[in-house]
Amino acid sequence: MWAELERQELPLCVHVGWSHPGLTSSCHDSYAAFGLSFTLPVFMGFFAVTGGGVLDRHPGLKVAFLEAGGDWLPYMLDRLDRYHWVVYHKFGRPVSKRPPSEYLREAQIYLSVEGDEPGVPRTLEVLGDDRVMASADMPHAEARDNHLEEIQERADLTPAQKEKILTYNPARFYGLPIEVPTLAHQPR
Repeated sequence: MWAELERQELPLCVHVGWSHPGLTSSCHDSYAAFGLSFTLPVFMGFFAVTGGGVLDRHPGLKVAFLEAGGDWLPYMLDRLDRYHWVVYHKFGRPVSKRPPSEYLREAQIYLSVEGDEPGVPRTLEVLGDDRVMASADMPHAEARDNHLEEIQERADLTPAQKEKILTYNPARFYGLPIEVPTLAHQPR
């Protein structure tokens, strides 16, 4: 599957959801379900792709982690990088060839953020503002449907960052036929 996605230049989208019976049965109310079991598949997918060696075998794979927000990324990278070093140096058998944060520099990894997340600027700092998109597929149980407007109204993002998050980055990721400036010519 990985090779075929890479060969056809199709994106892999890892989305929130109840995809694992063990996660679903571990949460007995909707608060626990939306706080944990609904988002954990995105975190597990991120580990598999960056820490599990998928990008070592398929460096041209384009992947996005969607609808779980982005505030988790700095924490997850720090934790995975630290344990990658421990596993490699103490046990001599890392799963991936490099720490997960190193894949972010050249891999085609994208992430969606929620309009009201306080950590969006930090997420942009960690991943880069060329690979962050707004969450907007539908309102989930929280019944918020104005993520795009919330991004547009943020005072802690530049106009260029907003344009990238709302327009250019999703177009580039999904291969939409709009004129997307090359990375070197995008507004700053």
